[in-house]
Amino acid sequence: MDLYENTVIGTLLYGLGVEIGTRLGDGPLASAVSLLQQTPLDKSLADVLLQSPSMVRLIEFKRSGNADPKEAKKRRSLEVALKAEPDVARLQTVGLKVHWLVESSPRPQSIPTITASPYLGGPGRALNLQQLCEELAVSMVDPRALPTSADCAAYLQVVYKALGPLTRRTGGGGGGAVVLSFRGGNLSFEHLPDISDFFRVRHEIETFQASLNQAIDRARLEQDARITKDIQRHARRYDGPELG
Repeated sequence: MDLYENTVIGTLLYGLGVEIGTRLGDGPLASAVSLLQQTPLDKSLADVLLQSPSMVRLIEFKRSGNADPKEAKKRRSLEVALKAEPDVARLQTVGLKVHWLVESSPRPQSIPTITASPYLGGPGRALNLQQLCEELAVSMVDPRALPTSADCAAYLQVVYKALGPLTRRTGGGGGGAVVLSFRGGNLSFEHLPDISDFFRVRHEIETFQASLNQAIDRARLEQDARITKDIQRHARRYDGPELG
C-alpha cells in the first residue's frame, strides 16, 4: 500500500490541531502553520513551517526510495552553512529538535510505516506520527519549551541564508496567516503579507500573544474587582449591630 506525501502532511496537520486543542489553557494561542510544498519557500525552508511564540519547526516529507538529488543537495548546502558558523555545535543541537524529516515507507499488502527523525541525521530518536504530533503540540503551547525561540530563530536564519537564494530567484514567498486559537474551538485569523519574512512573522506572533495575554490579565483583574465589591456589599448588608 502506497501513501502520498500530501496525505501524510494532511494527517499530521489534522492530528496536530487535535493535540493543540486538548492542551490549550484558559488563554488563546497565536500560531502560524504554513504548508509550503510546491511554493518557492519549499526550496529554501521545508514542506511545512510551524511558528508560535515559543517555537519554530521545519518539517520535510518524503517517500522512502525517492532519491531526489535536489533534496540531497539541499541538505549538503545546509550542512556546509552550519559548519561555517562559529557556534556550529549549538546550532546542530538545535537543528536536531527543530528540523524534522517525515518518511513514509510503503509495504505490499500491509499498512505503510511513517517515521519522523531529525533532518540532519545523527543522534536523535525516531518518532511515529502520533508521537511527533504530541511533541510539536507541547512545544507550541509551552512558553518554556526548548530550544528557546531565540535559538530556533538563529537556526532558521542559517537555513534561509544557505537555501534562501533559491527562493529569491523564483519570486519570494507569498502571504500567510496567524491563527488565534481559543479554548472551546473558536478561531480568529490575522493576515501576513509575506510569509518569507519569517522574523517579522515571529515578532508579530509574539506581539499578538502578548496583547492577548494583557487583555486576559485586565479581564481577570476587572473580574476580581467586581467580585471583591460584591463580597463587601453583601458583608455590609448582613453586618449586625456593633457592641460597645
